[in-house]
Amino acid sequence: MEDPGGVALSFTRDWDHDGVVEGGSSQRVAPPVLYAQTAEGGHVGYQVFGEGGFSVVIFSEWAASIETVWEHPVHLRIQQYWASFSRCLFFDPRGVGVSDPVPPERIGALGSWVEDAVTAMNAAGVSRAVVIGEGFGGHAAVSLSAAHPERVEALVLMNVYPSLAKSPDRPYGQTNEGIDRTVEFVRRTWGTGRVVYADVPALGCDESFLEFCGRFERVAASPATAAHWVRAAYTSDVSALLPQVEVRTAVLYTGDLAHVPVEATRDLAARVPGARFFELTEPSFYWFDDPETTREFNDFVFGPGADDRGARELATVVFVDIVDSTARAAELGDGRWEDVLNGVDAFVRRTVERFGGRTVKQTGDGHLTTFPVPSNALRASLAINRGIAALGVDIRTGVNTGEVQIRPGGDLSGIGVNVAARTMAAAEPREILVTESVAALVAGSSFAFDERGTHRLKGVPGEWRLLALLG
Repeated sequence: MEDPGGVALSFTRDWDHDGVVEGGSSQRVAPPVLYAQTAEGGHVGYQVFGEGGFSVVIFSEWAASIETVWEHPVHLRIQQYWASFSRCLFFDPRGVGVSDPVPPERIGALGSWVEDAVTAMNAAGVSRAVVIGEGFGGHAAVSLSAAHPERVEALVLMNVYPSLAKSPDRPYGQTNEGIDRTVEFVRRTWGTGRVVYADVPALGCDESFLEFCGRFERVAASPATAAHWVRAAYTSDVSALLPQVEVRTAVLYTGDLAHVPVEATRDLAARVPGARFFELTEPSFYWFDDPETTREFNDFVFGPGADDRGARELATVVFVDIVDSTARAAELGDGRWEDVLNGVDAFVRRTVERFGGRTVKQTGDGHLTTFPVPSNALRASLAINRGIAALGVDIRTGVNTGEVQIRPGGDLSGIGVNVAARTMAAAEPREILVTESVAALVAGSSFAFDERGTHRLKGVPGEWRLLALLG
């Protein structure tokens, strides 16, 4: 068997700021699929990735095959987060994705799912871990903690429920007829993308994602197998196991699975002795972008200091990027182009420093900079825009004011950074585009702006009003 040692993934190189691999396939970052053999000879596909002092075993919602969870920016950001401080184990239970098929009567059987997890853990050299279960995967995670408590350091249950079958103590559940209708809908539409698109809105924010959602479904299972999995997910009941859970348990509701109501996850948390319940005020896969929730959650699950991501602050972020850099590099040749880049780098850094800002890093052919004062960010942007032509290049600039996360080493992350990057991408050559928040903060000053309308920024929810800085 291949060495199961973790794959240390670099999530900063070749990535843009919303987690999408630039100009290439997700194959650059997906760890290899390895296989482990169960006692009865079945094959379980698994992956190991990340590095850090914690071991994490992830029971994904059943349809999320390890073959496709590296192809969407939402999943990639989640993997990036866990891998930043943990060695993580993903696996497909038999009956899903890259693992062996099973007879229909064994699809969704929790005992088999637990056996597959233990098999993968043994192969990967994971003796004890923080176990994370999502949706129906949480039922298998609970079952593992009951059957093998010595293998579970702590339990994290995300959007998990006792059962989704209606009963007197579960008024939020579905009736038998409702479950039948859901199963039949899955059987008829599986493979088109409509199931995942409807149930996980974050993966299908517009119809252009239907093709991805369709592939996501087809890789996981056939229509008949998917229908069996969905019936198992709705009718499985771990109510009797929940009071027996003895490990430290965090229950998190993010609202990302449309078929799981918050009442169901609250009910589950109330049934687990000593469980800590965390509920997001708005649905978000990116729950870890909230520093207070994240620190409280990680301190409880992993211990203080597990997620040392630095502080958050309000800042004005400026992105500058060279227009048509590939064509200019081909025109000038490598040597002359390197001289141009060095000149641009020196000029941008000096100008940013002169106006009280900080150059965070050079991003290929551009720069990420930050300023404590919005007006100084605009003055620096104008100065850079006017002076850069002397170096024989044009630039586009994006400016946004918002909260940012200061990572160890001084790098920046967060939605505020993503918005600035996408604002820059919307700018024309020699144009400085700013978000409405920037214009509002410098109201009454000498700056003049021209309306550029509302825009949908790639990877950022909602519509954003953008303005062009004149001067």
